[in-house]
Amino acid sequence: MKEKKIIFQNIFGEKWQHLPEVFKKHYAVREYSNDKITSTGTITVRLSWLTKLFSPFMSWMGILPPLSETNIPITVIFSAKPTSNAFHFERIFYYSKRKPYFFKSKMVPLAGNKIVELTQWGMGWMFCCEFSDNLVKLRHERFVFKLFSLYIPLPVALILGKCFAEEMAISEDKFSMKMQFVHPWFGVTYEYFGDFKIENPKGAQSLKLPE
Repeated sequence: MKEKKIIFQNIFGEKWQHLPEVFKKHYAVREYSNDKITSTGTITVRLSWLTKLFSPFMSWMGILPPLSETNIPITVIFSAKPTSNAFHFERIFYYSKRKPYFFKSKMVPLAGNKIVELTQWGMGWMFCCEFSDNLVKLRHERFVFKLFSLYIPLPVALILGKCFAEEMAISEDKFSMKMQFVHPWFGVTYEYFGDFKIENPKGAQSLKLPE
């Protein structure tokens, strides 16, 4: 039986061995498997006046959380499916004054360290994943819409700016992250940031993680 590969080990390449332990746990999900890892934490969401105009659309599409709030309890489930090599996210934001908000997406490896993160409606963010300065960095390429096998560019960056994200290790099972949309004229138009703990570091697989 062919050995299932860790999705992000291929993406990080030789830098995988230099990742802090928490990231090896965070990204331990294997392709074509039933692996599942759970993390919990709190997250702060901030929308600018500009992004608030699109809040109803965001909520309707089930994409980025559409309301500003500080220290929202959150659960994030990282998983795979036996039929694909995608890295799946299920994020549950427990807002204080509304029902839990679900944001689901999947990261599909392209070539090298290039990835596209797709929502259920085919809207996506194409980026490069890097590890440098002890940080996992997601560097913006473009926004796209997936139509069959085509990735059609979308002009989202002209309105809301480009997207960037970083993750930083705190301990062997905790990390922090931040994500921002940054526009050259309007500054930060959208962001969320918070701290997370990996709750089941052995949940992905019974095998020892590669060094």
